[in-house]
Parts: sequence; structure tokens; C-alpha cells
Amino acid sequence: MTTAAPGGDPLADKIARLVEDKGWNQEDFARFTRLNRHTVRQILLGGPKRRLRNATVSQCANALGLSVNELRTLPLEQLLRR
Repeated sequence: MTTAAPGGDPLADKIARLVEDKGWNQEDFARFTRLNRHTVRQILLGGPKRRLRNATVSQCANALGLSVNELRTLPLEQLLRR
């Protein structure tokens, strides 16, 4: 399904895991975040190792039902239990 490349951006890896946990594919996530499909693909599949922009992180957090602070600071295990 959607798995980020190991060793990539830790935040992108966390987002990819949360998206996978929700059972969303790339198209679903692009629709929920209103992000470009290319951007979503880079996040979920570990494309070029660029830092995510704040607006992108905010859109991802909103789609996942989290605040930006929760997404950035809480451990993945705690977020998966929600």
C-alpha cells in the first residue's frame, strides 16, 4: 500500500504510516488534504528528501484529525492508538 522509504524524512514517514493505518491510498489522501498528487506521492513513497513546508504539514494534520503540534511532537505509537 503506502509505505515511505526507510531513512527518509521522519515526519513524512510518520504521515505515511498514519495514512496507511487509515486505509487511505494516494488519491484518497490527496483529496482529503487538497494537496497535489505529486506532493502526496513524495510524502508517501519517500521521494526527494526535501523538508515539508508548514502549509503542507498543516494540511496533512487537518486531514488526519490532528493539530500540527500533535503530528510533529507525539510519538507514532501514541497517534496510532487514537
